[in-house]
Amino acid sequence: RQHLTPNGLFAVSIPNPYALAALKSSPQSEVETIFTHPQSGNPVQVSCDWERTDTHVTLRWHYDHLLPDGQITRLTTSTLHHLTSVAAYRDEFNAAGFAITATYGNFDHALYTPASPYLIVTLKRTDLYISTKFGYTISRPK
Repeated sequence: RQHLTPNGLFAVSIPNPYALAALKSSPQSEVETIFTHPQSGNPVQVSCDWERTDTHVTLRWHYDHLLPDGQITRLTTSTLHHLTSVAAYRDEFNAAGFAITATYGNFDHALYTPASPYLIVTLKRTDLYISTKFGYTISRPK
């Protein structure tokens, strides 16, 4: 927030909180796509699995570089998402001094719905905002 100009904008894209909350743990990876490695020319197989608890979902993407000799080199990356409601995100943005300027459900600017693949929010820095979490008004200097 402090790095933005007074009318500066900030954007965030996260998986749809409703979709994350509906996920059950995935016992095994499923191949999603295969692409050609730009340096070796060998195929790279991409798969994904996830683990869900009561409070979060951990998503893991596996990139298997399939080598000509039959060996596989695997790179795995993961991300943890807390199971936070859309309303809680809205309250957190407000408490941090941001006003929501737009909300989208995908990168084509479709309106956000509970069935959207993403929650994409553009926010504007505000110099006066109300913190609903603590019930009082906080004034930010310009």
